[in-house]
Amino acid sequence: MNSRKAHWKVLLPLRRTAAGWLTTGLCLSLLAGCQAVPPKVHSLAWTATVSNGVALIPQETWAWCWAATAQMIMAASNVNLKQCQIANQQLGATNCPCGQCTNFAQAQPPCLKTGWPEFDRFGFSCKRTQFGRALTWSELVAALGMGPIAFSWQEGGNGIHIMVATDAVPDPNGPTGSVDILDPSPGCCCGKATSITYDQYVSGTDGYVGHAIDFYAIQHTGQTATASPPFPCVDDQIAPPPPNSTGKPLNLESLSTEGSSAVAPSVAALLANQSWMVTDSNAIRLGFARSEQFATAVPAAPIAQYSIWLNELQRYKAGDDVQSLLHASDAQIVPLTVGGQVRSSITLRHQDSGFVLEQIGAANLVGTLSRHLDELKSTKHLAPGSYFKLSILAFNLDFLGYRDATGIFLQALQDQPWLQLKDGQIVPLQQVVDALAPFALQHDGGPA
Repeated sequence: MNSRKAHWKVLLPLRRTAAGWLTTGLCLSLLAGCQAVPPKVHSLAWTATVSNGVALIPQETWAWCWAATAQMIMAASNVNLKQCQIANQQLGATNCPCGQCTNFAQAQPPCLKTGWPEFDRFGFSCKRTQFGRALTWSELVAALGMGPIAFSWQEGGNGIHIMVATDAVPDPNGPTGSVDILDPSPGCCCGKATSITYDQYVSGTDGYVGHAIDFYAIQHTGQTATASPPFPCVDDQIAPPPPNSTGKPLNLESLSTEGSSAVAPSVAALLANQSWMVTDSNAIRLGFARSEQFATAVPAAPIAQYSIWLNELQRYKAGDDVQSLLHASDAQIVPLTVGGQVRSSITLRHQDSGFVLEQIGAANLVGTLSRHLDELKSTKHLAPGSYFKLSILAFNLDFLGYRDATGIFLQALQDQPWLQLKDGQIVPLQQVVDALAPFALQHDGGPA
């Protein structure tokens, strides 16, 4: 599985304006090797991110993960279609807009529909797993030997997100390994490239709680279908395992502190133990100039994660307690710095035995998140543990959040014209929930 070289450029470092990154109890208790000097932050502007012959293409609307996934996989076979063309054909429409990641984007575009990629409409054959079953490690390795696959995760509130897996890296000390992923979200027209453990491929990460469907053996035949069933491709007829738990809502008071008394290995040890996940083939798209930079990267302060689930957003009514919608994750993001600059991140999940590393990368997202956090800390001067990342998975939205004496607030990480939000704008959580509630009622829970 060879990987083409990824080309990228680095923007000039932004001015550091905050201090005290590493004062959280979690960092002081768990993250041996944390530095007392806050890092400078830069963001990565990717001109091309290519993994095993597949180029990362971001989804152009919050609903079009299926179109972006199909676009990436079909382009690897030299079938080049725009997402608007894919959406028009699958939805039987003619007005799905192109260029939604340009200055000509419509704030309220038509065709905001969820869906599954219907490869057979575009001259491809494929197989699929039954809902809830992930390919086994050996199946996944064999499938990726034939080309990229599409796979999907369930969020706790019945939403679904679909992405592309491009490569598998075996663990030299274990029976499985890691999976290289191209994710068309978040909704910032940038997408993200990550490497995750196979366990997380099966169970989900970043707020997702279980597997949905895998589409594999996707081969260009040139024979197109005029209509597709709800789940296209040939069912492989293998029954899924019992479903996983969907988690529980936690109070915001637990932010960044839950599990802080646990005995966990240092981040430095985790980076060394998992260094096999970063290879010469995937290092650049994960944010590193060379693979060996990962093992020596310096961890910055962890960022807690929360999510809002679709089904609860659909039940929300004006005046309800918005804090009750927040679901705390037992996984936290740890930005990684090289030469004093944020270059990548890892996701650490708390378990009874300590912390485990489940994901590497998301360089674009963590660069943007760290820059906003650094600037916000310079103006708010809040206590450690007041800041967090909030994901609204069904709409592929990420915000930087914080809590002060007056309430919970969210800062936009990029322009969101359909919500009338500008990059860096700070609004109450209540305002974002009130704006999203009507859209949630129209959301059918399909892949977005």
